[in-house]
This record gives sequence, structure tokens and C-alpha cells, in this order.
Amino acid sequence: QPFLAELTLESPASLGAFSAALRAALASARADAQAALRGRKTRWLVIATGASRGFGRAVVRTLAAELARTAARTHGTAPGLLPDSPLLSVESKGLRVEGGTFLLLGRDSAALEAVRLEVEAELRAFESASESAITSHVNSKGASTALNAVNSRWAVGTHALDLGDAEAISSFVQATLSPLLSRALSSAHAGVHPQVLLLNNAAELPPLLPIVSLPTAALAASLQLCVLAPAALATAVARAASLAGPFCCNATVVHTSSLFAVEPARSWGGYCVAKAAADMLHAVLAAEFAHANAEGEGELPALRTLNYAPGPLDTDMQAAVRASASVGAEFRRMKERGQLVDPFASAEVLVRLILCEKFESGQHVDYYDVLNT
Repeated sequence: QPFLAELTLESPASLGAFSAALRAALASARADAQAALRGRKTRWLVIATGASRGFGRAVVRTLAAELARTAARTHGTAPGLLPDSPLLSVESKGLRVEGGTFLLLGRDSAALEAVRLEVEAELRAFESASESAITSHVNSKGASTALNAVNSRWAVGTHALDLGDAEAISSFVQATLSPLLSRALSSAHAGVHPQVLLLNNAAELPPLLPIVSLPTAALAASLQLCVLAPAALATAVARAASLAGPFCCNATVVHTSSLFAVEPARSWGGYCVAKAAADMLHAVLAAEFAHANAEGEGELPALRTLNYAPGPLDTDMQAAVRASASVGAEFRRMKERGQLVDPFASAEVLVRLILCEKFESGQHVDYYDVLNT
């Protein structure tokens, strides 16, 4: 670089200038490399908690439909004329999709199986006759995990997992998630760029009580589900991405956040505390990866996080809130006025943010913020 010839390293000022120039050159090289990767085919690994109902179900179905549409365009196998997706803006048009795997997590095996069939239907919507030939079972190392090959490009699996059980999470990470991540990231050496998406979506309402009346055990259970379990899954993804090496993969970790993560509310103390802590967990992870790359400390791969507040969703959880004597009146009025958000409408916004990469890593983004821009 020309700037190297102009610098002398005899003073602290010169050393500082050299360091700054070197960091700028490295940042530019990283940006050029990432831009080049946008044109490569991508293979997706999508892991979603709380996928059996509500917002989790809406996100995996919406994402499956958009990725299948893009894969069909990539391979020119779409039946007939394939219209442009209304979700994707100009920024995402360079996305090329080879295929991938969806792993759906939740406690209800029967509900997960129903969503698996729905996701498979979304993935089959644009397949060609040659792709539809494969229907075989694909073995997985997890004893309760089955990955079913939808066609030659896609597979969908389910795993019954109680995120309130720390030992069960540890076993899942070691026996199922880590091997799955390792296999997915190995595709980087086959000319395909791995894209890993973890959706930390599972949540449960603690008792809607004043914080002074909230049992400690209830708060601990909420923190386990909303903070400790997502931390275990997110760090597994981060470690795997780090081992893959620089520019070998992109990883995104999305936390289904809430307005209550940033605004306190009476009788919502347990939920507010858990969601605020989860927001900070994902923001810190983003900051650590951003700092390491900016300082040249190991050239970590691209890992981004997003805290997405989906709005007041019309789900089973919302129905439980409306039944509450302490906080339900406001939400009953919202239901009567049609002010609750359809989970699929909010899922479309989130999928657009993910595929178009239109967010700052670690940021808290609200559904209404996106609608109003």
C-alpha cells in the first residue's frame, strides 16, 4: 500500500497513524471479501426455538417460502414464471440459495410435527420434478432428532427439547447441535457459503404479579428460558463459526424481544427482567465480534445479532394475557379494535430484515419502527 512508504515508525504519532491506516486497509479488505461472497451460492442452516406455534411457526414458514423461491430462481427450476417476492428489496437481489436444513425445536412433539409438514410444503412449492424424487430419511446423531429430506436441496428436522432443563440443553448442544453445525460449515470448502440462522424465540409468561410478589423460583425459571438457554445455543453457534475461519460463513442470531425489554410495566416484572437481560446478551455478543474484527483480533467470521420486537401478536400467549385480571383489560380492548398484529405479518418484516441484512448488529428493532420507515 502507498501509505506504508510514507510512514516512519520513530514516534508514537507515526505508530498511531500506521496502526490506523492498517486497520482501515484490513476493514476495506474485509468489506471487499464480504461483497464477493454475496455472489456465491449459500446453503442455510436454520435453528428455531419455540417453533411449534405462534411467532416461531410464522417465521419458519415465511423464511422457508422465501428461501425456496430464491433457490428456484438460482437454479432456474421454477415451474413457469416466478414472480418477484414482495418481501425482498433491491439489496437482496444478489442472494443465491443452494438449499439447506431447518431444525425446529419445542416441547410439543405433535405440534412440531405439524409445523414440519407445513415447512416442507413451503419448500416444495417451487421444486422441479427432478428435485422431488428424494424422500429418504437422513440420520442424525441426536437420539430424538430426525432430519427428513424434503428433496435434493432441503431437509427439515424436529427435536423435542425443554429449554427449562439445563442438562437437556447441554446434551442437545453436544450430541446434536454441534455436529450439525460442523457438517453445515464444512460446505464452505465445497464452493458453497454457509449461512447459519439461530432464532431464539421460545418464551413463556411468568406470573403477572408485582415484582415484590413474584416468587423467586418463577423469576429463575423465566431467566432460564429467556436468557440461559439462548446463551447456550448462541455461544454454540458463535464457537462453530469461529472455528470455521474468517469469511467462511455468515451467522445470524435473532432474539424475539419485546417492548417490555426496554420499557418497565407494572405486574410484568418477571417478563421485563428476562427480556431485558436477553436483549443485553445478544447486544454483548454483537459487540464482542465487532470489536475483535475492528481490532484485527483473530479475524472472526461475520456473526450478527438482532433483538426484534414483533409487536403485540395475536397468539395463544396473548390470549393468556387478555385473561389476566391485573393487566388484561388494555389487551382486550386492543383485540376488540383489531390492533393486535398477525404473527405472519410481523414474520414477513423480520424475514426481510434478515435476508436484506437491513439492521445494525446488536440493535433492538421494533415491528412498528420498520413499518414507519
